[in-house]
Amino acid sequence: MPVFTIIFSIFLSCTGPNQNSQTTHTGTLVETQSPLDTETSTVTTSVVPTDTTDTENPPFPDLAVVTASPLPGLFVKSVEVLLSASADATIYYSLERGTQTPFSAYTEPVILTESTLLHVYVSAENTISEVSTTAYVLVDDEVSAFTSDIPIMFISGHQQISDNPDVERVPTAMVVVEPNKSTPLTARAGIKVRGSSSAAHPKKPYALETWASFENEDEDMALLDFPLDSDWVLYAPIVYDRALMRNSLMYALSNSINRYAPRTRFIELFVVDDSDAVSMSHYVGVYAVIEKIKRGDDRVDVVKLDAFDNKEPDVSGGYLFKEDRTGPSESGFTAGTAGGQFSFQQSFVNIDPGEDDLSPEQSSWLKGYLNIFAFSLANQEAYDTYIDVDSFIDHHILNLYSKNPDGFRLSGYFHKDREGLLHAGPIWDFDRTMYCSSDGRADNPTWWDASNETSDTTYYFTHGWFEGLFNDPVFRERYFERLSELLDNELSTKSVNAIIDAMQSEISEAAERNFTQWSDYP
Repeated sequence: MPVFTIIFSIFLSCTGPNQNSQTTHTGTLVETQSPLDTETSTVTTSVVPTDTTDTENPPFPDLAVVTASPLPGLFVKSVEVLLSASADATIYYSLERGTQTPFSAYTEPVILTESTLLHVYVSAENTISEVSTTAYVLVDDEVSAFTSDIPIMFISGHQQISDNPDVERVPTAMVVVEPNKSTPLTARAGIKVRGSSSAAHPKKPYALETWASFENEDEDMALLDFPLDSDWVLYAPIVYDRALMRNSLMYALSNSINRYAPRTRFIELFVVDDSDAVSMSHYVGVYAVIEKIKRGDDRVDVVKLDAFDNKEPDVSGGYLFKEDRTGPSESGFTAGTAGGQFSFQQSFVNIDPGEDDLSPEQSSWLKGYLNIFAFSLANQEAYDTYIDVDSFIDHHILNLYSKNPDGFRLSGYFHKDREGLLHAGPIWDFDRTMYCSSDGRADNPTWWDASNETSDTTYYFTHGWFEGLFNDPVFRERYFERLSELLDNELSTKSVNAIIDAMQSEISEAAERNFTQWSDYP
């Protein structure tokens, strides 16, 4: 079936400064650019027939090309958006500034004076295109000249973003400008504050979803060259992680030993939650964009468990769950204690499928699997037929290496694929680790774990199933052989310092601005 395509051939004719500059830092020449630099990009979307009398051979018209000028992205003061179609087609558009206006036929330039999401579709003969959405974000003169050698993200909404992490996401216009890329990424996105204690910090962490057109539904996108997905965390290092890179470093180390951890990218972030132009007062500093832990081919690679997968072998996976505090709508579950022989500080929480999506058969199967494993471990009887032992070793070492006082008992993830073994991981949340000056539990590198100094921490060698594992001399020998191997290679001082130096070089310029903004947290 032929595909009718609408292509936005974007040409920039923005008002405001236009800069190309080179900045030298830490001995490396880096191309930087103003967010208003000019170039061309395309956005494509396919169409669906409105005449359903012949669904096999709908009367699609010839290729239609819609040109939008200037480039979706940033503008100063006001912008006149011109739309034109190369085929005999009618262009329809709608604007979203907090609320969406009805679609109108395009007859004259669209004048924008505030940040706006522009929704467009085309109608020709008996077909209409899917809606394509781009973002235009209003910035002032100072921000239009702002440059960075790491990506810059602009989030602009028209309603207050609540400090309560339990509220719904707010729809926003998102623009991402990357060094050495001529075309910014624009999209409709949903954002909300996230975190437990971190939600109370002045530099807010956010949960970010890329959304489809004007519907609040996930739409996969290659944000910052990540594999296609729709869910990210905007990690806000401030009180504990003043190095700005603790999470990024540990995730990089995990991936270096072939244990998936979320990919990360450093950015500088602007957030405005009203109709004002983005100004330097909306600058919130250096963030790390981090993949949210979720099931997926490029994330936690376990098969999707559907509601009707209630018998063997389908019911055996995939599962993604964690030990953690429960959320407001979660009750969690307890399993795998071997009649109280193993102790966990928190309940287990279902992630994918979520608690409300698990069938009773699936919930019962997972608990039963964990219980059988736990009794096998307590009796030291073939427990390795239930778990991937190497994953438990690597997961433990990574948390131990960083002296994570909250390891395992908070954000302690597990996953199990269909007909596969139970794996520990991925790792998550390392802001309070590695001599964090704001948390004394991690400030002494001469002890294996913080339980030597305080009871308010994870007992690394007796927590949960690790008590049974370390009671096994075969496991202990295997563990310390792996630890020795990693300390000679990926976790060697030389290897770890090389990653730290590369990250420091990448963010050194942006870090100065970050600590100017957050001068109370030097």
